[in-house]
Amino acid sequence: MIEVSFADTPETSRIDVCRPCHFVWFDAHEIEELEPRAPSTELPPEARQARAMLEIHRLARAAEGRDLDGALLDAWWKKVVRFLGLWVS
Repeated sequence: MIEVSFADTPETSRIDVCRPCHFVWFDAHEIEELEPRAPSTELPPEARQARAMLEIHRLARAAEGRDLDGALLDAWWKKVVRFLGLWVS
């Protein structure tokens, strides 16, 4: 077990860390002494771009297998009949 501080200042409480089990131990009232980070209101540009790309891929997958009017293609046999040049309604 080792003790780790979260800042370079001496008034910071030291947290016990177990290296073999990757667990963090807090003594009495140590967790209350930690200051929560202020939430970021805006995503970084890389994260916004990644989210936009995921949305594009999601929309592309949702659009696969649809006709121009957005309806799902009919049964496979209608595709075969259309391929042969026959009219199917």
